[in-house]
Amino acid sequence: MDDGVQSRPLEAAFSRFQQGVSSPHQLFRELFDTVRPESADDAVAAAQHYRVLLDFLGAHPAHCATAREALLQLFGSSKLRSFFAESGLLPATGFFTELWRKLTERLLPAAGDPVSLRTAVTLVFHNRNDYRWLEQVPEEHALAFWHLLDMRQVRTDPTMLQVLGEIIDALQSVSYRIAATGLDAELAHAWPSIEKGESPFIAQNIELQALIQTYRKSLADPQMPVIDEKHLLVLLDQCRETVKKIQNAALTTGTSLRLSFMLVRLTQHLDRLDTLLQLVAARYHDHPGEALMRSWAALVRAAICGEISRGSVRRHFSDLFGLLAMRVTKNASRTGEHYITTDRRGYFGMWGSAMGAGAIVGFMALIKILATKLHLPPLIEGLAYSLNYALGFMLVHILHFTIATKQPAMTAAAIAETVSEAGGRLREVERLGQLVIDVMRSQFAAICGNILVAFPVALGIGVLLSQSNLNPVSPDKAATLLHDLSPLRSLALLHAAIAGVWLFFSGLISGYFDNKAAYERIGPRVAGLPWLRRLAGEPRATALGDYIDRNLGGLAGNFFFGFMLGMTGTIGQLLGLPLDIRHITFSAANLAYGAVGLDFAMSAGLWLHCVVGIVLIGTVNLTVSFALALWTALRAHGVRIKHAAALLRYVSSQFVSAPMQFFYPPRKSAGDAH
Repeated sequence: MDDGVQSRPLEAAFSRFQQGVSSPHQLFRELFDTVRPESADDAVAAAQHYRVLLDFLGAHPAHCATAREALLQLFGSSKLRSFFAESGLLPATGFFTELWRKLTERLLPAAGDPVSLRTAVTLVFHNRNDYRWLEQVPEEHALAFWHLLDMRQVRTDPTMLQVLGEIIDALQSVSYRIAATGLDAELAHAWPSIEKGESPFIAQNIELQALIQTYRKSLADPQMPVIDEKHLLVLLDQCRETVKKIQNAALTTGTSLRLSFMLVRLTQHLDRLDTLLQLVAARYHDHPGEALMRSWAALVRAAICGEISRGSVRRHFSDLFGLLAMRVTKNASRTGEHYITTDRRGYFGMWGSAMGAGAIVGFMALIKILATKLHLPPLIEGLAYSLNYALGFMLVHILHFTIATKQPAMTAAAIAETVSEAGGRLREVERLGQLVIDVMRSQFAAICGNILVAFPVALGIGVLLSQSNLNPVSPDKAATLLHDLSPLRSLALLHAAIAGVWLFFSGLISGYFDNKAAYERIGPRVAGLPWLRRLAGEPRATALGDYIDRNLGGLAGNFFFGFMLGMTGTIGQLLGLPLDIRHITFSAANLAYGAVGLDFAMSAGLWLHCVVGIVLIGTVNLTVSFALALWTALRAHGVRIKHAAALLRYVSSQFVSAPMQFFYPPRKSAGDAH
């Protein structure tokens, strides 16, 4: 957009305000209407439009003074405390109560307080998606806006003193909420030692009350001295350390959605209290510096975006997803380490566990084929398929075997944990690159172990049954099995993607139940059941409890994964949609049964076509599940990979220089052994 064309509505907005036609919030509404991009997610356009506004204000100092005066009028006529103390922070009501509020307000909008700054913000940023582009405006642009307004010129204005008083009130409100959260039983359950000594959450409130008294006396009499805020800042650091200790403890003792919600809310309030404290204390410092301006700009933007998105159901579910992701991926990352081999012993162990799983899959594929011949009603047939998958996968887990496609959902979380430790910037490219290579090599061993056993086991079973005149696969069924492997003549790749999604969800389910077992102490509770101890004896009850404690997540993930696979086709039938699943190991077994059903009357081209289909099915299985799991895990850790090209270059260079390490582990040097 031409700058001259865009400056005309800006000139008109200032003219209307100066003539008394518009109010302060209408002036800012018209200014930011010129900034709003056509798409709320267009960060580039938002930055460009914001830059035009800044250039316009920079070229017209008189308009900067007018905007400053309008802001003073807005502050002077509004209630500010709740804006500083609540906007942008999670509420105390909990997730589902807040969701209900948002849904009901969509149907019957709440009547806002006409003299509240929070209401004024929603009038200025009247599009409910404004927070999406506003969050993406460069920090330097927002900082430049406040530099242009230069609020230091009105530092002693009565309105600014009123604003300072409101911020002090907000300080007190936020501090009380922190103290109340620190007394919550959920927090004490997660960190019992908080009840034994003096709680930093209570101590910060006591210290702040003394500090606030001196601030208020200073407002009435500028000659009155104020207490230094350094001790309070130390207490806030102690609060943050306690939150980190609780989060770390939750890795072994588990967490609940309420505790996760509470810890995020507590962290937000500690950060808000810190920012507000710096804003008030800066008034009594000789040289507040640029840091003060940055704190103010960040506070205002966070509060404004929080207020705009207050009614957003989409944002609410996004926040929940982040909480759940953190809750389950921490457990998944620890599980994922068991799927990554770094030495030859682990590598051959992976081959062995994968081969065991391949043998079981060979039988599972046969059971499904036999169930198909029963012509059961659709729902009963789906349940039969589901039980076959679920019980088979649970048996694989109990025997400590490995299904190759179960790896990505677990290993992705382990990779994200490593990226998080590097601060999301991939500073340790070599370390992360080696982890990726180890994952790829482990995945290669698992896939080959599954397929190279599933195919011959299925082939042997099929030949043995056919020689006994019990051939389970008719020529028509064999043709169907082979047709379903075709990436060109069937929806095999779409069905493989669906299986990849279910693999991803099974990883989340495993993490969820691992966390639940730890947090609710399910294993010890099972071991303590009186009837079980009488029936099985105390040693066996204890052993069962220990097993459930260690394996509940794996068993639950495999059970639900089996039902997701088994019911997909049934749901597709009920909805009239072409839904089904394709899994690489089962596809290899189906190829064997199909070949036996056709008495091996297959051309070389058909064999090649089916093999290529199996490879592509496996590729889609792994890619979809890994991509979803990695995205979720990175989101949970708050990581954004900004230098992924460096990682790609490292992995590529390693493949060129030493390709065998991607398929076979190199011998460890003496130094590596230690």
